[in-house]
Amino acid sequence: MTEFTEPLRSGDLTAGDDEAETLRLSDVLDSLRHWWWLAFPAGLACAAALGAVVWIVFKPTYQAAAWLQIEDRRPYVAFPTFESESKLFAETQVELIRSPLVLSRVLSQPEIARLPEVRAAADGALPWLTKKVTVKAVGKSELFQVAFAGKNPEHAAMIANAVIDRYLELQSETAARHTDKIIRLLRDEKERRANELEQMQDRVRRLAEGLSEQVARPGATNVVTVQNPLTAIQEELGSVEVEREFLEAELEAHRLAAADDKSADHVPTSAIERALEVRPELQQLRGDLAASQAKLAAYQRTSARGSSDPGIRRLQREIEAGEKALKKTRQDLRTVVESDLRAQLKQGQLENVERTEASLKSQRLLERLLKERLAKQREQLKSTGGRSLEFDFARSELERAEVVFQRIAERIVALSTEQRAPPQVTLLERAVPPAEPSAMPYSKLALACLGGFCMPFGLAVLAERRLRRIAESQQICRETRLQVMGEITTLPTRSLLPSRRAANRFVRHCSTFQESIENLGTNLLLLGKLQPLQVVVVASAASREGKTSVASQLAISLANSTREPTLLIDADLRAPDLHRRFETSLAPGLVDLLCGAAGLEDDLVHDLGSHLHLLTAGRLDQSPHGLLGKGAFHVLLESLRPHYRHIVVDGPPVLAASEALFVAREADGTLLCAMRDVSRAHQVKLACDRLRAAGVHPLGAVLSGVPLHHYTRTYGSYEAYLRKTTAPFGWQQAPRAALPEQPPAMDMERI
Repeated sequence: MTEFTEPLRSGDLTAGDDEAETLRLSDVLDSLRHWWWLAFPAGLACAAALGAVVWIVFKPTYQAAAWLQIEDRRPYVAFPTFESESKLFAETQVELIRSPLVLSRVLSQPEIARLPEVRAAADGALPWLTKKVTVKAVGKSELFQVAFAGKNPEHAAMIANAVIDRYLELQSETAARHTDKIIRLLRDEKERRANELEQMQDRVRRLAEGLSEQVARPGATNVVTVQNPLTAIQEELGSVEVEREFLEAELEAHRLAAADDKSADHVPTSAIERALEVRPELQQLRGDLAASQAKLAAYQRTSARGSSDPGIRRLQREIEAGEKALKKTRQDLRTVVESDLRAQLKQGQLENVERTEASLKSQRLLERLLKERLAKQREQLKSTGGRSLEFDFARSELERAEVVFQRIAERIVALSTEQRAPPQVTLLERAVPPAEPSAMPYSKLALACLGGFCMPFGLAVLAERRLRRIAESQQICRETRLQVMGEITTLPTRSLLPSRRAANRFVRHCSTFQESIENLGTNLLLLGKLQPLQVVVVASAASREGKTSVASQLAISLANSTREPTLLIDADLRAPDLHRRFETSLAPGLVDLLCGAAGLEDDLVHDLGSHLHLLTAGRLDQSPHGLLGKGAFHVLLESLRPHYRHIVVDGPPVLAASEALFVAREADGTLLCAMRDVSRAHQVKLACDRLRAAGVHPLGAVLSGVPLHHYTRTYGSYEAYLRKTTAPFGWQQAPRAALPEQPPAMDMERI
């Protein structure tokens, strides 16, 4: 049995409004259930159309590729300490290949500039070439593929090889230039140190001549070994001095690079494009342009006038204006972005200088501290050692200077030797003209077909969201704040193929339908004990929403369950239907009774059963507002109340026939009927609002047309009872019975 649904609170209403704006899985499933018969073939057609478009638009190209090996560590000849340790070396080379430093050299070659592809992009040859040249790593190896795709295989191979040649030239020149700077600075330092060594050797020689004992001259084979307590400090000082010399050479190289204004002029195009993509101005313009394009696509799908539609032309003008604004803004921002990146590149060079200066400053400070420490120790030893000790100090300084001089010479030799080492970037294979064009992009074809197939289903979801058809009783509660008095199953139908299983299913459906009607009647009887409830109007928002079936079956259920006189009135004067359902004549009926053209005894149909009578609508020949809105219907109901326990009125649809408000206002309560998958939520809500505005008291709502499997899954089924039920729904036919008491004649003067 269906229980009364609790009235919605204000918080529930707010939550219901928010839920109505949220797309739920049930909404998608309902959309597929309603539209699959149309969306499936439409999806197949769209998938085939988009697949054909991709197939036709696809233009085969020839991709020529050269292979490079970019090693993480630089190969060496004899000095492994000079291997490259930069983790960004490979990434830097990839950007260098696609940078204007290389591509501008490629475009400056006459044989490349004469190619039709390059001449066609004369105004933007550099951006065009930047987009066409691709550099990608092969797996996680050191192999890289430099490729160019074009319509002509020979031209594609020519451009790819030109890019490789110019890159290798630039990479070799850059590495050689940096090494030459360091070697030149170290050689200058070596000459300066050679002069200092000569002076130190003369001083040691003079000190040795002044000693009385035999002392070996510098460079002699018979050197007298003197234990020097300052040896450790002098060795450490020598290492610090060598490192300081290297830092000074490196600092000078960085300063020369920072002072070269042309080094920061060439900003990689890929870096400029990435910086432009994140600019908020361009993102806003792209978003507006995408919205306009989506609107245009929607207009083109729904417009019957095609390209001549003013709305389509207006949107096309908006899209053209948006594209021009996007292009102009992009050009304006390119200069700003390039300037910012150039400043960042210059800043990076300055940071290299600052970082090297900081390291050099620390090294010089350490050197000064060691020299002070050495001088302090030397003064202490002088006070106790005499002239012989001074000679030992001078000779130790000479040895330390010779060590520094030797290390500088070794570093120069190492750098000069490693200049002849194999390059860190090796060309493995030059590009050759491809024999076959690129394959069809099957992934794009699959995505296009999948998108085309899903598009009708997406439109079905949008259409269903717009229609908002009632699919469950909770929707009625959210929209109208009414309690659902009951759910009615669909009308039972017999199968065209006779079988025992079909017969059993028909019997089960009949019993379940009858139980759902009795469930509604029971709820009304229980509600009637709490408030006066004799005249009930069954109304709906629009026509064909099951109100007539609910009204007729409800009257039958009340008559059979209470065994008291029950009257069914057809007040839908514009489109009456009860006379067809009960197979009786349309007239005389309610119209004749309200006009005074017939008496009540002549209008009522008595042969429906011992407790159920019917008042048909009659033939309408005037405005229904004049019949129902002048009080005659009120007088009729008042005259019928003493003779019937229940009066069920099949009212007109509320939105289509405004006289339904007159009928509902004269009743004790109104049931608002909605049909599953037919009634629309906004129409049901509007009908409920109109009833409340007219002073009508809605008792609740009824959801009809519920599938049998859904009803039994929600409320269960009483199988033992169903197996015993063999008769279809309805009522037991009984002999004609007169009214319990002749109702009084209507007083037309009161109307």
